[in-house]
Amino acid sequence: MRIRLTIELNNTPQYLPLNYKYPVSSWIYKVLATADKEFAHLLHENGYRTSEGKRFKLFTFSDLVVPKGHWIIKGDRMEISAPNLNLTLSFQLPIQTEKFISGLFLNQKFIAGDARSNVEGKVSRVELEEPPEWHDGWNLFSTRSPIFIAKTSIDHPHPQYLEPVHEDYRHQLARNLIEKYNAFCLQTNQQAGLINESAIDFKLISPKFKSSLQTIKANRENETKIKAYRYQFALKAPKELISLAYYAGFGAENAQGFGCCEWLGPLLPVNATKEHPLENTGV
Repeated sequence: MRIRLTIELNNTPQYLPLNYKYPVSSWIYKVLATADKEFAHLLHENGYRTSEGKRFKLFTFSDLVVPKGHWIIKGDRMEISAPNLNLTLSFQLPIQTEKFISGLFLNQKFIAGDARSNVEGKVSRVELEEPPEWHDGWNLFSTRSPIFIAKTSIDHPHPQYLEPVHEDYRHQLARNLIEKYNAFCLQTNQQAGLINESAIDFKLISPKFKSSLQTIKANRENETKIKAYRYQFALKAPKELISLAYYAGFGAENAQGFGCCEWLGPLLPVNATKEHPLENTGV
């Protein structure tokens, strides 16, 4: 399930910290908790678990979208002069839960920021997005928030941030996706199909990709820096995995606003047109 929120700001200008993803994630949990504390606690503290104990939240959200010409960067802040912002929330949920979740956000107070400045407003509109019609072959995507892929090893005990051209990138992306699929099936009592990495392939479409550095829990003892990337790509995988990646997010740290992607359609020759150029479009 995907919903697009229109957030009407109280006044302008307002100043948004560039490290805003953690505050937005906290706001989402807070809204969920106002209606169902048990569900919000389950999502925040436990998530969906694999049989090996790995946990996934299985939701993500886009970058905040500010209309062009209505923002300017000033130091570590964004000055916003627009009356409205947009935010897309994406959840991998059992069907019976979707209507309940989509109705929670309308008219909710929105606040995101830190001790120095906040952006404040109200959710004035909630739109449910139509589900894509997945293609059997390659599906084309563009990032609406950067994708984060990292790995650790004996030689590199600290997370190593991977660029999309790294030799292990496809492997890490595929493994993460399979683990999410198994966790969702396990927690919803569904029979998971036997899927291995050979059924998943990744193709970088953008000739260039853009890095994005975000600090989670900025100015706290447990702050974490995450380096993620924006680009266009194509994915070939079983439809159930493509659907799960679309709704739950690609890569890691999805609940912190990473890995939300837009589906552009099947990767066919028609994509190489002005409507869907197979090149970097500034994502």
